[in-house]
Amino acid sequence: MKVEICSVALMCLTLVLALLVPLSEKGPIAGETVAANNEWIHLTPGSTTRRELKAGGKDVFGIDVDAGKLIRFSIDKGDLGLSTVLYGPTGTKLLEHISQDFETVEIFFPADSAGLYRIELQSRENVQLPRPYELTLQPLRSATSQDRKDSEARRAIAAAEVLRANWAEASLRQASEHYDEAASMWTALQDFSSAARATLKSGDVQFLLSNYPKASERYQKAASLAATAGDRVTQATALSQSGRVYCNRGDNVSAEQYIEKALDLLQPHDAGSTAIVRNATGVVLSALGEVIYAKGNLPKASEQFQRALELLDGDRKNQANVHMFIAYIAGANQPEKARSEISQALTLYQATNNKSGEGLALIGLGLYHSSNRKEFPAVTYHRQAIDIFRAVGDRLSHAIALNAVGQVYENLFRYDVALDNYEHALRLFQEIDALDMATMAMLKVGTIHRRRKEFDRAHDYYERCRALSLSAGKLRTEAAAINEIAGLYADQGKFDEAARQYR
Repeated sequence: MKVEICSVALMCLTLVLALLVPLSEKGPIAGETVAANNEWIHLTPGSTTRRELKAGGKDVFGIDVDAGKLIRFSIDKGDLGLSTVLYGPTGTKLLEHISQDFETVEIFFPADSAGLYRIELQSRENVQLPRPYELTLQPLRSATSQDRKDSEARRAIAAAEVLRANWAEASLRQASEHYDEAASMWTALQDFSSAARATLKSGDVQFLLSNYPKASERYQKAASLAATAGDRVTQATALSQSGRVYCNRGDNVSAEQYIEKALDLLQPHDAGSTAIVRNATGVVLSALGEVIYAKGNLPKASEQFQRALELLDGDRKNQANVHMFIAYIAGANQPEKARSEISQALTLYQATNNKSGEGLALIGLGLYHSSNRKEFPAVTYHRQAIDIFRAVGDRLSHAIALNAVGQVYENLFRYDVALDNYEHALRLFQEIDALDMATMAMLKVGTIHRRRKEFDRAHDYYERCRALSLSAGKLRTEAAAINEIAGLYADQGKFDEAARQYR
């Protein structure tokens, strides 16, 4: 089972929203007052509340607020999938925010009317294991004009997060626009750290949509804004993501340089580092593993992924990415280990509502079945993945799935269908400038021409693959292309030339 993926641009089963966890089973915590009707929990400004939510579970909190005051609260939740809704005194929904990342959610909202405001937290998990969170309500103070502008930016972020959670191409494009809008507002307010984080998220959406020039532009801007703010974690994350863009575009030298800069910002890592810093370091190490994998040094890549996994405790989405690459490294030599790693990744992707990652795991399972010559289950997995990628607009992963479908039909000796899929994949890779993955598609197209005894066309694709692999520093793919050229000469009885290529 062989697939080369530089990024996992790496989502979910049906969301379970029906289970309401009875508040009476949890009991009050310091700083809370349970209302007589048990429908909500009263919060005191300046208090911190620690609770847990099961899949679909809901907690509702009430705050008495005077007109003109600023409501400020944060939710330290790890990677808990969480929907946060703020309601006004009349029951009107004022703001909705959805978080599916490893992060702390911050909500600021100026109260225009006096009365009871409610905060509704609902789990978006489908795993029943309770997951903790910590809700901190800051002391109330009068809202300034600056606060109102800041709140407007936060509403743009909240709108973006809701759109992003839809996992539809049109919604994702709108989400990116909202992130950019929020970043512009925060830049005007000289809140460069918040602007950097918003720009980074916009870049992540563009990366998912395989719009690499736009993603690169936003990552560079995010790194610059974060540097101005002295926000080393966001700066490192943006540099690391820039590296992944370079990797996908076949420039692994630049990719490694960017990621090494990111590591320098986060190191030295020590036991006293915060969970956010440890997690960011794990994400950067994982990105470095992707680049080393792309260059063909599998033992060194494996070491990086193991180091990353140790730091990604509690971040299931990025843990899943690592499990996928461990599966790729196991490949054909350890198919059962590969299958086990892919299954773990699929479970984690589904738990964190990562649709693109779910699709990649389905491709992996399909490749496992192909390695056992079970081609019909394999193509079913690949078609399911293609449906996901089309809906999301993830063209890179769509092309990877087409390559996998081509492999199925090549194994079935349906060379015409295989060639159609390989050529379609190659066109997509070239359209999005994913030169790293284009090398594999060229190799595949050349192989089909070789099987059809179209030697000149096969040689042309092999040479293109070799040249591109050489420029990208992809030793393993370069060697594979040279090996195929040698076999091509042998097929034609040119044994001296074949021997020279093998050497």
